[in-house]
Amino acid sequence: MQSNSDAQTNVILAELDNKIQFVYEVAFAKRELTGLGANVTPKLEDTIRFELRPPFNISTDEMVKRLAHFRSVGDKKTEYTKLVAMNQKASDNQYLTHWYYPYKGKYHPRLVRSIFNIINVKYGQKVLDPFLGSGTTALESYLFGLDFIGFDISPVCVLVGKVKVTAGEVAGQLPLFKKEAIKSMKQDVLKNAKETKKYAKLVDDDGESVYQDFLGKIDDERITNFYQLAQLIFASDRGRRSRDFEAFEKNIDNMIASASNLAEAEKMLKKDRKLYEGRINKGDARSLKSVRNESVDAIITSPPYSIALNYMFNDRHALEELGVDIVDLSRNVIGVAGKGAQKIKQYEKDMEAAYSEMYRVLKKGHQCVIVVGEAKVDGEQTQTVEDAIKYCESIGFRLKENLPKIIFGLYNTIKDERVLFFEK
Repeated sequence: MQSNSDAQTNVILAELDNKIQFVYEVAFAKRELTGLGANVTPKLEDTIRFELRPPFNISTDEMVKRLAHFRSVGDKKTEYTKLVAMNQKASDNQYLTHWYYPYKGKYHPRLVRSIFNIINVKYGQKVLDPFLGSGTTALESYLFGLDFIGFDISPVCVLVGKVKVTAGEVAGQLPLFKKEAIKSMKQDVLKNAKETKKYAKLVDDDGESVYQDFLGKIDDERITNFYQLAQLIFASDRGRRSRDFEAFEKNIDNMIASASNLAEAEKMLKKDRKLYEGRINKGDARSLKSVRNESVDAIITSPPYSIALNYMFNDRHALEELGVDIVDLSRNVIGVAGKGAQKIKQYEKDMEAAYSEMYRVLKKGHQCVIVVGEAKVDGEQTQTVEDAIKYCESIGFRLKENLPKIIFGLYNTIKDERVLFFEK
């Protein structure tokens, strides 16, 4: 068996993860290495490897800690390979708490981590995602040791992002509330289903939600958020798929197991570097008032495809569970207002305001990475990518790279995405 290093020539072999299957992923893998200062040559065998040749501007140990697309560097398994193995789900993209909540149109964790390396962010630097969405950038920033700031206009996204990052901190306490959570939810479900009188004694006399009372008695906000998210996932599943009550209990078990996985990961990572909890808040990407000028080291984000994908409709069960007025919230969501050409025009205007804010808060000489695709609206193809490049360059950004990426699960709306690397 061939070794992943050659002592005589001092060449180190970095081997791709065996789940890598697309050309664009290989392109990102190579850019990870070159972004970190490695001198690389592709080597095709039964697996794809890259030969790393001296002089080395980064140590092997550092590559082992940082790389996303590789399962090993030399004879050492990468940190990311170990993290992905901490998984209660079948997909590598759902490891740790990444799977929490069925969010449409989210990008892959591996992509985010690889971008950290391509633009060579340093531990402790501040990363912004003004379109938080499912919280992928938030969790990846946390695991990487970055100080994260995230905003979203949807309270569902804010809650999801917070729980994904903080669940590990309270993993040991979560099982203590499980029995009461299940009992409370069961009472609410039976009440709402108007079951027979033998269940009447399980329901509060005032007719209020027993589960909300349960949440109100929890002192730790992180635990409250965790069990509230479990409630929203159940509401979403029940609304979309008519799932029975047993799904709630099973889901809590999986969520707690993933929180324990996150706690295990935190223990491993904290031996090497500080982990920043960061800040996740409700906010509008068009007006980042709480973020100072030139205070952010990097921006990694993917604007919503709301001109083509109705996020409010997809999240309606969760939003209703939170008591949110969906019509009122929709008025402030980018890409929802108007119809046809008017809708696209308003979307462009809103995105220009968001891009201007990104430029304002980013430090000079640093990079903003935007993952964006060209959606279809009423059967017509938009020019989202072209418009983004044109406007961003007009306000002072310099386009460094425009890389293709395949998107999954939205083929009727968006087939391909571009990853745009801008420098201020």
